[in-house]
Amino acid sequence: MSGSIERRLDGSIALTIDGDLQFDSSDEHIYHEGLVLPALGIALNRTAEPLNVLIIGGGDGLSAKQVFKCERIKSATLVDYDAEILSMARSEFAEINERSMLDARLTVANEDAWTFAENAVRKSEKYNLIIVDLTVADEVESAKFHSVEWYTMLKSLLTDNGILATNGVSPQATPWSYCSILNTILISELQARPYHVAIPSFAARGYGDDWGFFLASATPITVDELTAADMPQPRTFLASNEKVSELFDLPESLFEIQPMARPALAGSDVLIRYFRAGNLIDESGAKKNAFTLNFNALSIPQADTGKDVLPKEITAALAKMLSAESRENGAEATSQEAVLEELLELVPSLATSQTPELVRDFLSQPAAFLQSVDIADLVSRLTERVSALPANLAAELKLLAQKLSDWKGDQLSLMQMGRNVVMLLSLILIVGNLLYPDMVYAKGDHGHARGGRGGGWNDGWGGGGVEYYNRRQRDVIINPQGAPVPARRGPAGPEIKNYGNKRKSALPDAQKKVVQELDETINMLTAEVEESRVYSMLLLDELTQYKNSKAAVVSYGLSEVSKDDAIRRTQQLVNKARLKIVALNQQIADVEEQRDEIILACKSVDTMLDKDSTGNAGTDAAEENA
Repeated sequence: MSGSIERRLDGSIALTIDGDLQFDSSDEHIYHEGLVLPALGIALNRTAEPLNVLIIGGGDGLSAKQVFKCERIKSATLVDYDAEILSMARSEFAEINERSMLDARLTVANEDAWTFAENAVRKSEKYNLIIVDLTVADEVESAKFHSVEWYTMLKSLLTDNGILATNGVSPQATPWSYCSILNTILISELQARPYHVAIPSFAARGYGDDWGFFLASATPITVDELTAADMPQPRTFLASNEKVSELFDLPESLFEIQPMARPALAGSDVLIRYFRAGNLIDESGAKKNAFTLNFNALSIPQADTGKDVLPKEITAALAKMLSAESRENGAEATSQEAVLEELLELVPSLATSQTPELVRDFLSQPAAFLQSVDIADLVSRLTERVSALPANLAAELKLLAQKLSDWKGDQLSLMQMGRNVVMLLSLILIVGNLLYPDMVYAKGDHGHARGGRGGGWNDGWGGGGVEYYNRRQRDVIINPQGAPVPARRGPAGPEIKNYGNKRKSALPDAQKKVVQELDETINMLTAEVEESRVYSMLLLDELTQYKNSKAAVVSYGLSEVSKDDAIRRTQQLVNKARLKIVALNQQIADVEEQRDEIILACKSVDTMLDKDSTGNAGTDAAEENA
């Protein structure tokens, strides 16, 4: 990870990690009071003994600052693997965090949080209060910190009446992710209370109009316990306990999603898919207070294992959609809008490379789209893996080839083949890209690339250049010239045997060429990050204008749309731009690692050649004479 500090003329600062805002000193108190103080107040009321506290993440020292407002803290352990942020906390952030990192009660563990938790469970360690202040997950490895296994470990580390507070995601901007975390906590046999706060700096970056947290405990958490909580002073954001209880008022629409959002086991990417899909909700409607709900009676779907080709809720919906009953009217013409709406309702958790734009592109230009995909081969491959798909989908796949033989290649005739055929083709592209991404997106030579730089229909997170078409496998990188290169490995290089002087003298040039190409790629991606940041800021300005508009209908591009629709569309673009920046920074880190590995490998070869040059001198001379 790479941390960057933005300093302003008014003296405020902002910390970003890989382009993602971690805190803004102008309103960090809102986030950290919201995360720490409700749980701390309850913990203080539950026991008269001094508290042992565990802080997971929070390397900036700001959560620790809130904890150390309380004199009854016996000890606090802070676990963060980012040495750079820990160093900043002791220097650049010392004034903001009120030198919490120097408190004698604090022990800092610079290590992986998962490993620390596993070791602590083995040692039977117990904490009255656990604060989890980790960054938002952007890949499967970090998503495990919202898994059943993770919360089960934390439950083991809590005292009998201990309490946990954890950072989540925005309920408004990413409600499926938020509900997935809630369900994951609940099936980990913890009582949970979700709540949210509005953080201006987060909203300005397009992270959502609010930000979500969770309280959790092995014993029920009551509203009386919360309002009577003895939260320490000084408090700026949480000025009164009545203010705290209001944080637990959540939109009713959120709890309509909850029964469908799947919890996650370690190794699942369902949280990432939900996060990238977005699916904003309107928070202006009716509210429900989290303390009025019986969470023990909630319906919770089966946990996602990460091994399914499609999420189980989508598989079940497909099976129903493809049933004999639904095929009775299959020959009727189907509008693009109807197909798209139904499909996107079925697939709320599309991964990044299976975004709604894929389906829209297909439905808007089916003939051109399918020219770039060997649909017959793709159908054939999928048929071989029917065990991972709904049972009746196998029969549909076999019939599809015959259906396609009647297709005239134009949009109208394709739509007239019936809803199921169009839906099935869309789903084949989605499922096919999950299993065989190279078949769906590697066909960028037909002149259809939307971005003009990268090729492929999805335009890539990064708009071309280096692109991981399947981030879970990370098996192929496409370089700026379009040539496949094995991921995280350099070019083959010289064969390491018979270390003659001629081979040794060729190494520096090869090394320089490879490193130079990778440096050029890094420069290109860095420039694209900056371009995306500028674009993001323009979107944020536009979003502010829409929100401040008093008109019910506003101009959106060349169209006139409702104010709410313009806000929703622009917010989605902001979210996508933000995710693109995160993905670009990850790509930069991967290419830098690849470059460093190549340099290290070449240096190792040089070392071996130096050691071997004396012993092989006679052999080399003999070879040259021969």
